[in-house]
Amino acid sequence: IWYDSKLKRGIGSACVAMALTLVAAAPRARAQDAPSTDEAVAIATAAYVYGYPLITTEVTRIQMSNVPAREGLRGPYFWTMITPFVGVSAGFALFLGHGVVHLRDLGHSMTVGAWAVSTLTISGLAAKVVIGLLGDRVDPRYLWAIFCAVFGVGMLVVVGARAPVAVTIAAICMGLGFGGG
Repeated sequence: IWYDSKLKRGIGSACVAMALTLVAAAPRARAQDAPSTDEAVAIATAAYVYGYPLITTEVTRIQMSNVPAREGLRGPYFWTMITPFVGVSAGFALFLGHGVVHLRDLGHSMTVGAWAVSTLTISGLAAKVVIGLLGDRVDPRYLWAIFCAVFGVGMLVVVGARAPVAVTIAAICMGLGFGGG
């Protein structure tokens, strides 16, 4: 939806502007004034741990509707979205944890299993490109549904993937589905 992308762009632009202002306004530091590696890691970790929830909470507050939680859980839209989300996430974790062993049980070598994981990762990145290109032109709900269905096809194919071509097709489908979903 158009206002979601404008909000994200606005927040991103504000963060970049603040960072550039701080860099420009900061006095030039000497090398001996720089924090040690451990101090730098501690500062970055603290910024992430304390800053990320604040930003996430604010964005969630802005985007959330005023539907009470009980009503939201009773409605069909919540379950229509959460069921494929859990299915894709569980399927992806299942394949990463047991996929290579499953492919070995089907008679494939470890090399084929390693290529399947690599193909899955690369096709997931390709799905991100597709989302980037189509995200503002096509309703994200439809894109998400299509990518979840493609992931499901990949899971069905990998169950009986006796040929290396079937393994490749399954890995591409699962990568596209997870990367786009």
